Amino acid sequence: MTADSGRRRPGAQRAADGPEPSVHAALSRARSHGQAAITEALAATLALLDAASLASSGEPAHANAIFAPAARALDNLRSQITDPDREPVQLLQSVVSALDAEIARWEDRARDDADARSVLRAFLGVRELLWEFGIRSADPSSARPPKQPKQSAPRSGRRAKKVRHITVKG
Repeated sequence: MTADSGRRRPGAQRAADGPEPSVHAALSRARSHGQAAITEALAATLALLDAASLASSGEPAHANAIFAPAARALDNLRSQITDPDREPVQLLQSVVSALDAEIARWEDRARDDADARSVLRAFLGVRELLWEFGIRSADPSSARPPKQPKQSAPRSGRRAKKVRHITVKG
C-alpha cells in the first residue's frame, strides 16, 4: 500500500494477502493491473519515440515536428486511461479508436519517410499488446495489416522458376 493514498498499488503482490474474497474483487484487481499494463505500454512507446527522435534530430519527441503529434496522442491516451470518471468499456473503445487512427496516419507517412516507420512500429506494438489482452476494435476494417511497399522484381535478369506439381506414382 502506498502511504499517501491508502490504496494498493496496481502492481503490488497479492500473495501475502491470499486469494481475492470475491469475483468482484478479483475483477477489480484485474482491471487495475490491465490499466497499469496499458499505461506502461504507452509510456514505453513514448520512450521509443523519444529515442527515435533523439537519434534522428537530437531533440525529444515533443519538440520534433515529425514525432510531436504522436507524442501528444500518447499523452492523451495515457490521460484518458488514468481518468477515474471514464467507464472502462468506453475508455478502451476510445483508446483503440485513437490508436487505429494514429496507425492509419503513420502508415501513410511511412511510405515516404523512413523515420515515420519507427513511429508506426511503436504504435503497432501497442496494438499488438492490446490484442494479447483481447482488446480489439469493433470495426474489422481497422484491423487490416499495414500496407507493404511493392518490391521490385530481382534484377538478376533471370526469371524465378514456377513451381511445378508432378504426380508421383508408385
